[in-house]
Amino acid sequence: MPRNEQFVARLTTHAYQVVNGAIAFRALLSGEESKANYQALCDFEEAADEVTRQTLKAIHHSFITPFDRSQIST
Repeated sequence: MPRNEQFVARLTTHAYQVVNGAIAFRALLSGEESKANYQALCDFEEAADEVTRQTLKAIHHSFITPFDRSQIST
């Protein structure tokens, strides 16, 4: 049974970063304040990457395989 690692909260945060990154990207393509929108896009990307790292780390710590790794051999 996985432990509660706040996956829903992390996925919600990630979705927020993706949507805002898309908005910044669209504004960047339209030529409005290109430097500010480029920086915003980079910031949203970095934040989304951090959420991804945290989520993957939580997944690796939460889910336990039903067998020992030593039982997996070639």
